[in-house]
Amino acid sequence: MIAKAIIDQNSKAARTAMHAHIESSLKRFAPTAQAINKK
Repeated sequence: MIAKAIIDQNSKAARTAMHAHIESSLKRFAPTAQAINKK
């Protein structure tokens, strides 16, 4: 039970970190993507 709680916390933290990483990447690449889409 405790191990499962730890795993749940880890996966939640991993998802949060991944989401933050994806968002920062999107912010960085969004201007480039918009420029490509305009062509």
